[in-house]
Amino acid sequence: MLDLERMNALLQRSKGLPDVNADAPTFLEISGYPHYESVCSNLLKFFFNPAGPHKLGPLFLAALLNEDKPNFGRVTIDREVMVPPSNARIDLLISCESHVVVIENKIFHDPCNPFEEYAAFADRQAEGRIVRKFLLVLKVPNHDPGHGFCVRRLEG
Repeated sequence: MLDLERMNALLQRSKGLPDVNADAPTFLEISGYPHYESVCSNLLKFFFNPAGPHKLGPLFLAALLNEDKPNFGRVTIDREVMVPPSNARIDLLISCESHVVVIENKIFHDPCNPFEEYAAFADRQAEGRIVRKFLLVLKVPNHDPGHGFCVRRLEG
């Protein structure tokens, strides 16, 4: 169980921190680590796993889904999920008792994925659960991917 009072106090203290400089390099850029989408997906899979060794519980998944009182139950996270008929691959598919979450990463490429297929696939998997779809980018694309995908800009 998360100590909500401690988290709230930490959030209140963080309000005094300076704004993030969008042009500042990330720690991965500083380290020279490759900018492959698979690397980002691996990091996201690690942090979105509430049972992960990071000991942060559902904090990251709750933040992504904007859930105040998360009760996700058992969470499974699959990478590179093949979606018919094009056999394109969803970067991350998160399934839990309450949600089905599709995450597509576009780090340095324009989003030209079959978002309609991804959305239909997620809807088929949902079986009454809430479906959320995210396109994570460094640079906001000129066009909306549509099909219920929420574009989120990743910041350093």
